[in-house]
Amino acid sequence: MNILVDTGACLSTISQKELRQIQQSAPDSIMQEHEIPNFTIQVANGQQVHVTKYVSVQFSAAGFEFVKNFIVIPRISTPLLGLPFLNKYAVTVDPSRRQMHLPDISLQLETLAQKKYKRHPNGLYTTKEVMLQQGESLTIECKMTIDSDGTQNVIIESIPRFEKKSSIFVTSSLSTIVDGKTMVSVLNTWEEPFKLKRNVEVANWIVLTPTQAQYLKPIDPHIIAKIGNDNEQMEKYLNEQFNKRSLNNLMKGSPEEELTRAKLWFPTPENCDNPSKLNHIERRIYDEINMMKEK
Repeated sequence: MNILVDTGACLSTISQKELRQIQQSAPDSIMQEHEIPNFTIQVANGQQVHVTKYVSVQFSAAGFEFVKNFIVIPRISTPLLGLPFLNKYAVTVDPSRRQMHLPDISLQLETLAQKKYKRHPNGLYTTKEVMLQQGESLTIECKMTIDSDGTQNVIIESIPRFEKKSSIFVTSSLSTIVDGKTMVSVLNTWEEPFKLKRNVEVANWIVLTPTQAQYLKPIDPHIIAKIGNDNEQMEKYLNEQFNKRSLNNLMKGSPEEELTRAKLWFPTPENCDNPSKLNHIERRIYDEINMMKEK
C-alpha cells in the first residue's frame, strides 16, 4: 500500500476502504481501534469530513517498523502521514531532491506526478592523502559534503570521469555511512604509483528507494574476509542472509512480489534475455558464469 508523506497535514489519515483492506490482509497490524462520535475535520479542499474511527496501525517501511495513529474518514485518495509522524520519528523532507531523512536511513521518494524515482548523486571525498602503488587495491575513508549524523545505507557508484582521468577504479557497493563517513575500495590500474590527494571526489553515493532499503542489506566485509576462499561457507552465509524473515515473507507473496524478489540478484544466463543491457558489473558476472559453465 502506498502512502503520501504530507508535511502540511496536521493528522495522519486513512480511508474506511483502506482500513478494511488492512483488516482483511493483515489484521494483526491493527493495534487499537476506537469509535469517535461527533468529530469532524477540515480537509485540503475546505470540506468538513466526519471522522468515523481512530486506529493505531503497525506498518513497515524500508525494513523499519513503525506504529502510528490514524484517523479514519469515509474517503481519501491515498493514506496520509502527517506532522505527528514526522515529529515523532525526527523525519525531515528534502523537496528539491525528493528525499526523506530519518535518523537511521535516507529514502528516495516517488513523485505523484512522475510515478518514478528521480535520483540525485552526492559526492564522496577523500579524507586524507593516500599513495597507491602500481596494481594496489586499498580501502580508503571518504566523507560526505553534507552534514549527517547517525547511520544510513547507500549505494556507492564510481564516477566515470574520475576513473578515466586517474586510472583509479572504484568498487561499486551497498555501503553504510556512519556520521558522514564511509569506506571505499579503490584499485590503481596505472603503470606507476599514484598519489590520491585529500578532498578529491572519487565516488558518488545514492539514496536507496524504499524497496531497496527493505530488501538490500550490506554484508559485513570482515565476515567475508574471514570466510576467504571457502566456497561452501560463503554459500551458507549468503543463503542465511537471503533467507531472513523479511525475504521469506516476500517469497510467499504475489506474482508481482516474486518479480521484485528476482530483481534482488544480478541477472544470470538463465534469467537474462538481453546481455547487452547489463551494466559493467552485471556483464562481468554474466561472463564469468558462462566461463565456469564451459569448464
